[in-house]
Amino acid sequence: MFSTPKTLSEILVTSLCVLIVAAFLQAYFVA
Repeated sequence: MFSTPKTLSEILVTSLCVLIVAAFLQAYFVA
C-alpha cells in the first residue's frame, strides 16, 4: 500500500500525514 520512502524528506512528510490523520481520527472518536 505504501511505497518505501527513498529520502528523509519523504519519510518526514509521510510521518506528518500519519500524525494528522491520527489526530483527526482521535478527535472524531473522542468527540
